[in-house]
Amino acid sequence: MIRELLILSLIFFVIIGFVYKVPIQLTAKYDPPSIYNLGGGGYSILYTLLVRAGYLVNIVYDTNQLSRFDPSRNILILASPDKTLSEEDTENILKWVSAGGYVFVLDEIGTVNTLTKRVDATIGYIVPEVTQGECVYSGKIYRIFLNKYSPITTSNISDPSVIGYCYTKDSFVGLFKRVGSGALFIIGDSSLFINTMMRTGYAYDNLILLRDIIGDRGVIFYEGGREYAIINTEAFFLVFGGLIEYLSTALKSMIS
Repeated sequence: MIRELLILSLIFFVIIGFVYKVPIQLTAKYDPPSIYNLGGGGYSILYTLLVRAGYLVNIVYDTNQLSRFDPSRNILILASPDKTLSEEDTENILKWVSAGGYVFVLDEIGTVNTLTKRVDATIGYIVPEVTQGECVYSGKIYRIFLNKYSPITTSNISDPSVIGYCYTKDSFVGLFKRVGSGALFIIGDSSLFINTMMRTGYAYDNLILLRDIIGDRGVIFYEGGREYAIINTEAFFLVFGGLIEYLSTALKSMIS
């Protein structure tokens, strides 16, 4: 009886999926700096390294979830979301930062400008080159390695709220600013910690900067704002049916 019910349920699912073309989330579009992306542009290696190093690592998919985490004990890594941050997202992040949170913003495409412009920092257009830069923070100078970065413009680098900055030979590429009791660390390149970079010797310098910014805080990755490729169940079952037919033919040939 149970077997018959399972078979009927499967048949029902197949019919519904084929007729109504139910969408199935397949994979992230492009090559985003997502912790779930195992490709060259993903952050999966960084996520694994932080966990293995003993950091308390969490994930949020909505900026409203930030209220669950103590701002004074965590840093949010906001790495180039596919979709532009909404005004609500911006307000939620700024509220969390003002209460003591740290946010490391890594972006070269400008989807975080709704946030960065609120602290007088605008991410410009991509410079398609690989180069080295330097960051000045907490009395130290850090070397960083950039890959297809975007310059950052601000009206006053001498503002008392500026606690650090990054630059190349041609432009500013980073701005660290105090916001309330917390701080925003903005760098115009999400490639600093992608999987491809982490497999090179250049990753070491970038990780030293990240380590000193994190300090003893926990790490939160923002995975909202991602775009995904969608397939329909109709296509899935057509492929599935073709595979079954192929396996059936192969099995018959083996038996004969």
